[in-house]
Amino acid sequence: MKKFIPIGFLTAVFAIAMFSCSGDKDKDVAVTSVTITAPSGGTTLTAGGASLTLTAVVLPEDATDKTLTWTSAATTVATVGEKTGVVTPVGVGTSVITAAAKNGVKGTITVTVQAATVAVTSVTITDKKETLEIGEKFVFKRILLLHLSVNHHKEPYLPDYVATNIFC
Repeated sequence: MKKFIPIGFLTAVFAIAMFSCSGDKDKDVAVTSVTITAPSGGTTLTAGGASLTLTAVVLPEDATDKTLTWTSAATTVATVGEKTGVVTPVGVGTSVITAAAKNGVKGTITVTVQAATVAVTSVTITDKKETLEIGEKFVFKRILLLHLSVNHHKEPYLPDYVATNIFC
């Protein structure tokens, strides 16, 4: 008597063999964390000054797609290269820089942009009065007007200054 193996049984054995041999080589490994670091100089920049390159560490190391998209929360303060992490200071303030993986996992870091320091090299006073007596007061009207590239929309307000104790 011949024994027949049911077709259903063979199909089941074949299916089990196929799936158990496939292994994990095709399995996607998702990003679980993104950590952003700055160079040793920190995250404080000067408006109109040098840029800063941030670095991101993506975990796990064997994540399938480590591609990040960089964004700045305040582009009037600092911009960031979407693919590079290079931060360019624009105006005074703070901005949160974000590096996001495609699966939505994000890392953030805050950068601060300070105003540029401008050294005053000379002051010229012009007025019709040529001499002052000792102890006499003289009011300097708007002695200094700065036109800074970081503040090109507004001239800074400088109050009038009173000079006293002028010695001859």
